[in-house]
Amino acid sequence: MRRVIKLSAKVALPFAAIVLIASRAEAEPALIHITGNVIFPASSNLIMEFAGPARGSEYDAMDVDGTIVLRGGLSLERLGGYVPAYLTPHHIVAAGTRDGVFRSVNGITVSPTRSLAVTYLADDIFVTATLPGDADVDGDVDFDDLLTLAQHYEQPGQQTWQAGDFTGNALANFDDLLILAQNYGGSVLRRGGDGDFRNELRESFSNDFALAQSLVPEPAVLSGCLLAISLKRVRRSREGAPAYGVIRSRPHSSHQAGRLPGKSARSR
Repeated sequence: MRRVIKLSAKVALPFAAIVLIASRAEAEPALIHITGNVIFPASSNLIMEFAGPARGSEYDAMDVDGTIVLRGGLSLERLGGYVPAYLTPHHIVAAGTRDGVFRSVNGITVSPTRSLAVTYLADDIFVTATLPGDADVDGDVDFDDLLTLAQHYEQPGQQTWQAGDFTGNALANFDDLLILAQNYGGSVLRRGGDGDFRNELRESFSNDFALAQSLVPEPAVLSGCLLAISLKRVRRSREGAPAYGVIRSRPHSSHQAGRLPGKSARSR
């Protein structure tokens, strides 16, 4: 049964936080309906719980008739061992208008091959399970995702999953590139469960990486940079872990804004 809690007028934390926590006193997700505006300041951390795919009864959700202002963090908590199915969206926020994005997201990782992507569509926010590195949340990690990360690599401002932030720290950097490279070529459509898929496109990563660089115009991050990582196949573990590529030691000397780790621009 869906539980609806209705609030009126303008709501700002910590009051909103208390209401959200109270609504889950018995670990029961609820739908919060705010008829006015709601503000989540930089010091806030919104906790959303997930126990199943049903909005308001199995996972927390919020409907805001007015404006939702996002300046704080988001924590995703799974209850009872719930593992969201791939590509099943959880509509956590529906607002009249949205201002900003979450400055951080915790609880992204479900398993080495399953992450919770927080995505923004106009004034709505969704949480969807997909492969780590799948920026466009279409069920595979391919050139489109690599190009997206290349376009946002070490760029200023808060980055989201859709811009290549796969760790939830609002940055698109080497850590995210590593995650994408490890899963490159993976697809949820070619697998029967975690670890049960073949990364058939893994060996094309180097070529695709170079192509992504060529498509990023000056003075973007990847312009003039050479390939900084190399991949090699490793055997799957006894637990059925995927054959991840292994990235060699991370260079430090040229790891700076506007350039991927690797050789200098003179090495073109």
